[in-house]
Amino acid sequence: MRLNESDLKPAITPLYGFTGNSIMPMGMIELMVNVGTYPRVSMVMTQFLVIDCPSAFNVVLGRPTLRELRAVTSIYYLAIKFPTQQGVGEVRGNQYDARTCYNNSLKFAAKDATPRTMMVPREALGETSLEASGETSVKASGETSIETTSEDLDPREIDGEVKTEPIEDLEDFLFSRSSKILKIGARLQEPVRALLVAFLESNLDVFT
Repeated sequence: MRLNESDLKPAITPLYGFTGNSIMPMGMIELMVNVGTYPRVSMVMTQFLVIDCPSAFNVVLGRPTLRELRAVTSIYYLAIKFPTQQGVGEVRGNQYDARTCYNNSLKFAAKDATPRTMMVPREALGETSLEASGETSVKASGETSIETTSEDLDPREIDGEVKTEPIEDLEDFLFSRSSKILKIGARLQEPVRALLVAFLESNLDVFT
């Protein structure tokens, strides 16, 4: 493409991964992207962030580009479709290439694998004795390395059942026609109270 680093524009925002690691882009560049097979081709101007790191992919198209293409994606069929002046354009993926890229990305990740530990100040542990179970180790720097698992960091973990409570005082109201009791707001004023009682009385089969 005959592009040089001098063609890059400054980019001051780092890119962050799922694990919190970050990398500073070399710069960004705007290029024309042709998608599809002639004559059903769509062209869009796309901004790319250029980074210098090992990757199984040459380029990654994000949601802004898919939006400009007005593309519809299908994960099941490994395909995207988009409107063009000559009809509906289509780009299909290849199962073999997809698996190859995935396996290559795993190899890159394995080379850069680091132990996932969380550093906690020793003073934060108080007077609790540390058992030599292999899960906790005290370092000479005064910090303790605690191994964490995915279960420990799962935000979906719920300790107990959460029940909601009313935010206002309630009182029992006896419906003489059916001898049923419902709770209504104790601070309701007329005529709202009368309208609510009439509504509940006409729909007791729903609320009881």
